[in-house]
Amino acid sequence: ERRSSAFVASVHIAPESSERILPGVRREVVSMPSNMMDMKMVQCDCGFMMQSHSENEIVKMTQMHAKETHQQDMSAREVKGMMKPAMMMK
Repeated sequence: ERRSSAFVASVHIAPESSERILPGVRREVVSMPSNMMDMKMVQCDCGFMMQSHSENEIVKMTQMHAKETHQQDMSAREVKGMMKPAMMMK
């Protein structure tokens, strides 16, 4: 059985920081260097989206979303298989 690629985490990026909005989880501000351009993302069919320069952060937050919102366990390998390049937002 294949799971749908229904997971994404969202980070809105300002010049020196990004704001991550995680539906039903929490809201926090994360500082990120503006010169890093290798952002990746994962997106969920439910609208959840995660963008980050850190694959580990994407894995952690996407796994948390899958568990809390969809009652699904996802391996790091599954999450990494869903990652795509993301564009920096200006």
